[in-house]
Amino acid sequence: MTFIILQSFTQERAGIERDLAGTARALGQAVDAELKGTRSALLVLAMSPHLASGDLAKFYGDARQLAEALNVDNVVLSDLDGQQLINTLLPYGASLPRHGGREQLRRVIETRQPVI
Repeated sequence: MTFIILQSFTQERAGIERDLAGTARALGQAVDAELKGTRSALLVLAMSPHLASGDLAKFYGDARQLAEALNVDNVVLSDLDGQQLINTLLPYGASLPRHGGREQLRRVIETRQPVI
């Protein structure tokens, strides 16, 4: 009798572990897809004619729209020295600090790719 209970427990546990592993894989794939979509949208934003022309006020509007559409906290644009030029958490023209994520900024500069 003990053997049957133990075997049943072992089979049930293995089934639960398989289900949890499948759920974890599916969630990981969903997160990966979300991040890829966000990265693609940031790459499109980086090609904004407003950014190319230096019209940061209009670029800020584009960045705000993107942040809302993607449901992300904020979009930050910094210069090479780490000074934030825009941060969609604050109104355009607000006094902004230097970028706090030095490692992130270094990666952006080196790879010329957005960092999420």
